[in-house]
Amino acid sequence: MSKLLKSKYNNSGDRCVDACLSYGELRYLDHEGQPINIEVPEDKYEEAIIDFTERKKEGLVSSSIDPIKVLKKGSFTYNQVKNIANLNKIKGLRVFEIDGSIELEHTLGLSGSIEYALAIWNGDSKEVALEKAIIRAIKIHGVNFVKSLKLDEKYESIYDKVAKLGSIAENQLYTIKYCKIQDEIYSNIVDMRINLKRGSDIAIGSIGSLIGFILVQLFTNFGKLLNNIFIHVGISIFIMILFYILSIKLVKAISYNYIKNTNGSIIDMFNDELEYYSYNNLLTEDENNIIVENITKGEISKLIIEIKGSVNKKISINKVISKETEFILESRRNIFLPNDNEIKEITESLIKKYFNKVNV
Repeated sequence: MSKLLKSKYNNSGDRCVDACLSYGELRYLDHEGQPINIEVPEDKYEEAIIDFTERKKEGLVSSSIDPIKVLKKGSFTYNQVKNIANLNKIKGLRVFEIDGSIELEHTLGLSGSIEYALAIWNGDSKEVALEKAIIRAIKIHGVNFVKSLKLDEKYESIYDKVAKLGSIAENQLYTIKYCKIQDEIYSNIVDMRINLKRGSDIAIGSIGSLIGFILVQLFTNFGKLLNNIFIHVGISIFIMILFYILSIKLVKAISYNYIKNTNGSIIDMFNDELEYYSYNNLLTEDENNIIVENITKGEISKLIIEIKGSVNKKISINKVISKETEFILESRRNIFLPNDNEIKEITESLIKKYFNKVNV
């Protein structure tokens, strides 16, 4: 990784700070003696800043050190990065079992490197993935990332503007897009439980027709009020057909709502587990869609009935989603991160793109 940037992902804020210090002084300095940016997990950043500040107050750390300038908030949590690292899909990303620390010596840093991998796993080309990774790295480290690349001198004049690169394609960077089992699943269950027996439709429709016929006779006094047998017969047939259709639709609607209400809690539990796995494993939108499709295809009605009968529904649902998620994670391709020359080339291209935009 660049000598101007480091990534120190630990499972607590104080450990992140410990990794940055040596006898109260910064462990990592550049060739000019200036502090090197240290990227820490998103969920440990505030804790690390507080711990760093407390150490300064207690005189354990040099008072000249500004933790805000040294520590940089990563884009991903410790557990998210640990789960990615444990897959062994990104070359160079390691978890040290002795203390649980996670490190990656690469120019893009941890957030930039994971952004690159996620883009590839979501189907982007290597060039597009690298653009996103660079923008992510700039969002974390600002101009220091660009300076670490030692680009051509002609770009030095716009170094201070490069930090704004994030606004060009920030909406294209990875975000967790939760995918839920939608209400269509209830329609599938209704179809399986009701539509498989067409005879029930005929019986329900026949009862509806009979009710319609009786109502016509009551309101017309058995046709005496109409004084025309043909009109009476025509109205009777029309009402019988109408009640035949409406009775079937009404029963289906009632069945739909009943099934939805009785199975709704299980579907909610499914969606909660899906959200949990999506968040902790940084699943892409395509991966989420595949998992939901695999769960809901086939005899979902039978699956729900089995889960309703289980002693611990949460464990049963967890097993289903865990199995599908594991299959998706194992199918992720291995990632070889780009070299410095490739990063410099795409960074220069992005700077030119930004320069042209601000000078239109």
